[in-house]
Amino acid sequence: MRFKARLAVSVALLSTVIVSVNSAQAQLGGIDLSQLPALLDVEGRRVQLEKTVNEAVLAGRLSSVDSEAFKKELNRIKDLEAGYRASGKLSIWQKTRLSLELDVISANLERTMGTRKEVGLTDLAGKETELASRLSAALSSGRLTNLEVSGLSQELDAIKNKENLYKQGGALNNTQTLEIALDLDKLSSKLEAQLKARTGADVNYSARRGELRTRLKDLLTAGRISQTEADTYNQELNRIESREASLKAGGNTLTVTDQLSLALDLERVNSALERYTAGVTSVGLPGIDAMQTALEKRLSDNQAAGKFTVQQYGELKQEFDRIAQVENNYRADGVLSDSETLTLSSSLDALNRKIDTALATNTPQPGAGLAGRQAELVKKLDGAKASQRLSDVQYQDLRGKLDQTSARERLYRADGVLTDAETLSLASELDTISGQIDRSLAPLPDLGSTRAAIEKRVQDGLASGRLSPAAESELRSDLSRVVQLESAFKSGTGSLNDEQVAHLAREYTAIGGRLDKTMTALPDVTVKRTDLERKITEGEAAGVLTAGQVSDMRRELSRIASVEASFRSSDNSLSDWEVMTLNRDLERLDSDVVRLMAAHSVTPAATVNAPFDTKGHWAESYVGQLTQRSIIGGFPDGSFKPDDGITRAQFAAIAMKALNVPAASGPATFRDVAPTYWANKAIAAVSQAGLVTGFPDGSFKPEDKITRAQALVILAKALPTGLADTSILNSYQDGSSVPAWAAPSVAKAAKARILVSYPDPSAIRPNVNATRADVAALTYQTLINLGQKLPMIKVGLEK
Repeated sequence: MRFKARLAVSVALLSTVIVSVNSAQAQLGGIDLSQLPALLDVEGRRVQLEKTVNEAVLAGRLSSVDSEAFKKELNRIKDLEAGYRASGKLSIWQKTRLSLELDVISANLERTMGTRKEVGLTDLAGKETELASRLSAALSSGRLTNLEVSGLSQELDAIKNKENLYKQGGALNNTQTLEIALDLDKLSSKLEAQLKARTGADVNYSARRGELRTRLKDLLTAGRISQTEADTYNQELNRIESREASLKAGGNTLTVTDQLSLALDLERVNSALERYTAGVTSVGLPGIDAMQTALEKRLSDNQAAGKFTVQQYGELKQEFDRIAQVENNYRADGVLSDSETLTLSSSLDALNRKIDTALATNTPQPGAGLAGRQAELVKKLDGAKASQRLSDVQYQDLRGKLDQTSARERLYRADGVLTDAETLSLASELDTISGQIDRSLAPLPDLGSTRAAIEKRVQDGLASGRLSPAAESELRSDLSRVVQLESAFKSGTGSLNDEQVAHLAREYTAIGGRLDKTMTALPDVTVKRTDLERKITEGEAAGVLTAGQVSDMRRELSRIASVEASFRSSDNSLSDWEVMTLNRDLERLDSDVVRLMAAHSVTPAATVNAPFDTKGHWAESYVGQLTQRSIIGGFPDGSFKPDDGITRAQFAAIAMKALNVPAASGPATFRDVAPTYWANKAIAAVSQAGLVTGFPDGSFKPEDKITRAQALVILAKALPTGLADTSILNSYQDGSSVPAWAAPSVAKAAKARILVSYPDPSAIRPNVNATRADVAALTYQTLINLGQKLPMIKVGLEK
């Protein structure tokens, strides 16, 4: 046995391992090193042992308790191997240790397995066929009556029905297989008992011998038995005939024992001849090897020709390997019994029929085989690319995988032949690539839906006025042309292939593109509504729209927004007609706003009275408006010096005049402001009004330059009462640099939109000195906030 040979090598190897490493090479001298790779295939041997355990359980040669014990040991080996691999590559010594442990398990398994049944329990189909054959032979030989055979046949049918019932839930599990096998064994024993119980009195021995001699002659003619073998069986028949004559000599009557003995002798000859009838030759171990070789070649040839699917080939090959393993178990004692030979023959015949069925159910395909399959996939890829169902990147990736498979096949064929494993591997790769192609394909467009969508857009465009009647007629003509083209494509086969669908889809895409170019663009009603809201707000702030007008306009905006919400309620979108309807209402309201604002003329922002040195200055409009109203003044030479700093006294004078602060009841009381100081009255007025304060030491410091934060604090006091959230300062890039004492006032100024900052409206620049231009702009915006009818000036304001 192969196992014994392997065990012998393992024992020798064990002797190598247990000595010191230094003497290891010397101890290997007597080992056949060519067997080491197979012995050290730990995973392969473990898997084979697991398979042997499972088959032994199904065959009734191993109990469930023993099976669990062996499986536990095999799992322990598996975990030990995984642990070795986790720390790196498996060393030769680790492999050796695992191999030796597997040898021990294998030896224990061999000793534990009980004597094999005569008929393999897992070959249910073979056992059923054998029983049916024995029943037929018993009937034809007269050893059983029609009634007896009918009853046994009904029991056999009941067992088959039970098996089919179990199979409705899927493949038979171990318990179900064993149950069916035991039922068949019971029926076989019952049949044997009935045959033995026969007296043999109703057997026509002469006719039976004649039948067997005729079969011998047929087998000899067909070349399925040699002349020597035929002579041997004829001699056996002659011996049985002579024995019958001897028993009947002198007019004696055959006893029951004699009759049964003669009948069994004839049945043994019949059983032997049935093996040849089933296709078994009698060279050595009769014909099994030849049948296996023929079946293995048939499997390989048809797989290479592409006549099996990967799943079919895998299942058939697995059954072939199972029969081979059963044979190995039968040959454990070196001899196949008659019943074992018959079982193997029946199993191989059943497998041959399964191959016939598989081949019959598979429709032959042109160019079958690996090369044909590759050619089909290349064609499939090229077609998908032509129909634009694959991107260039996807196409190149999948084509590269096909090329890799072709290269691997060429390497496999370097020795001129593909093994079953290589063929199966390549076929599996091609199936995987085919699946990847199918998953990567973009879905084909729905031509009917595409055409309907374009027709609806044409109809909507015409109804909304975005499409002229002439353009509509031309587009419908194009649609009709594509429909006719589709009918022409279908005229041959009644259907469209992928490339034709892709071509028609491109035609519809082109028509859709022309439709887009022909229709006028849809207005953006959201932007238009936002612009209107801004325009109304600015008109209100500039005083060119009355409160009543503003209220009416905002009511109309709300109505338009309500109509839009109603339009969107069904599908959260707007049709072309709905957009155009909303746009007409917004344009009508916009016309009203423009008309009402035009009815109130506003003084131009730029004036001819601006000082000469502010021409072209960013604050020109601010300074011009204020000097024209004598709110702010320049210097005797007619200049304004817009970029000069401004003192606290100068700012007090500007604030008094701009904010119309009433005169003070007396002169300023600050210690550093003399009664004769030019700005004494202005300082007194703004301090008594609470706009400015002095310092703790009683001074005012009139000649100190004022910062932008200080100017904003003073102007914010003139604004309507109320506090602003200082978080508004976060919207400015330097809002965090505003001093804490000024933050509330600066936030109030920012909210009131009086904060002017040039050139960057997003900066406050609170701690730099204010220029005369800054003060003019800040004062101007304060006056607008307080209701002064002044033109709107945007320079330096945050947008």
